[in-house]
Amino acid sequence: MNIIDRDLTYTRAIRHFGERHQMLKLVEELNELGSAILKYTLEGHGKLNVFEEVADVEILLKQIRLILKADPTIDGFIDSKLERLSRQLDAWERSSNTLERSKDPE
Repeated sequence: MNIIDRDLTYTRAIRHFGERHQMLKLVEELNELGSAILKYTLEGHGKLNVFEEVADVEILLKQIRLILKADPTIDGFIDSKLERLSRQLDAWERSSNTLERSKDPE
C-alpha cells in the first residue's frame, strides 16, 4: 500500500470509528505490545507477535498524529530528544574511551 492509500485509510478509520475510540484503541494496543515484548524478553519466543503489535501501534500512532494535528510538534520533540540522546551517547563513549585508555599499560 502506498503512502497516499495509507493516509486515506487512516482518515477513513478515524471517521468510521471516531477519534475517542481510536485513542482508546491505541492504549489497548500499547498494552498488547508491552505484553508481547515481555513475553519475548522473558521467554525468548514470540518475536513475530512483537512485530505484529508494533505494526498495530504504529498504525494507531499515525491516526493520533492526524487527530491531534500534531506532526510538526511531535517531530520537534523527536528531534530534540534524539539530539539529547546523541549528546549523551557522545559523552558516554568519551567516558568509556577514557576509562579504556587508563586501563591500558603503556
